[in-house]
Amino acid sequence: MTSRYRIDPSRGHFTVQAFATGMLSVLGHSPTFAVRDVSGFVRFAGAGAGGLGLEFTVRADSIELIDRVSPSDRGEIEDRMRREVLESATFPEIRFHT
Repeated sequence: MTSRYRIDPSRGHFTVQAFATGMLSVLGHSPTFAVRDVSGFVRFAGAGAGGLGLEFTVRADSIELIDRVSPSDRGEIEDRMRREVLESATFPEIRFHT
């Protein structure tokens, strides 16, 4: 029997933390972002991990920095994230599935 559960963003929070790595990691920090617009589901089909499935879609421009930083730093970090990392103008949605 397969059970499917819809992700309901109004009933929880979805956050993502980015980690700085490599030689320059001592200069960076690990910012935390809130994902404001997400939809999807979790599927359970049978016993064991083989029957587990996850699918979700995020509107890329709905991701916001939630760390305590100055307004100018917040604007710069979010702008760089959207333009250079996510390229949200070209790729407006982020999709994940297993």
